[in-house]
Amino acid sequence: MFSLILRSSTSSIPKISKLPVHAAVANFSLRKGVVSEALLPIIGESEISRADGLKKLWDYIKINSLQDPEKKTIINADK
Repeated sequence: MFSLILRSSTSSIPKISKLPVHAAVANFSLRKGVVSEALLPIIGESEISRADGLKKLWDYIKINSLQDPEKKTIINADK
């Protein structure tokens, strides 16, 4: 897949960018963001990239056995 970049209004033919869409998504997931107060005890850092934050969240889920063993798409709340 390729993203489209439109030229000025005088040109009606769109130009295809050389960067694939997944490259733009990869850059988005590497930017650091602020962690909410609710997730701070789980993540352990106040600023983290989205990819690293999801990794730490899954680590927490696996360590505390919060994933439903029968239906893997369900995450049980901890107490």
